[in-house]
Amino acid sequence: MAEETKLFFANFSDVYVDEVQELFESCGEVVRFFIKYDDETSACAGWGIVEMGSREEAEEAVRRLNGRRLTDSEWRLKVGFARPKITH
Repeated sequence: MAEETKLFFANFSDVYVDEVQELFESCGEVVRFFIKYDDETSACAGWGIVEMGSREEAEEAVRRLNGRRLTDSEWRLKVGFARPKITH
């Protein structure tokens, strides 16, 4: 996954997974879309990672979606560039 196109997003419930994916798709090509689920309960953990098709599309997604209120909800999506993994 190219670091300049990988975004971290959070602050949503499992009810909004499809809506969140559609929002990213409205900003450009979605190469990968991953939602973290709790290993024990299978409930949505409320965060995920998306890889956009280009740096420009990733920047557009951050600009348009960070702080966006989800439909019929008090949830406000948080979107930002993912931090690179640190290895020793």
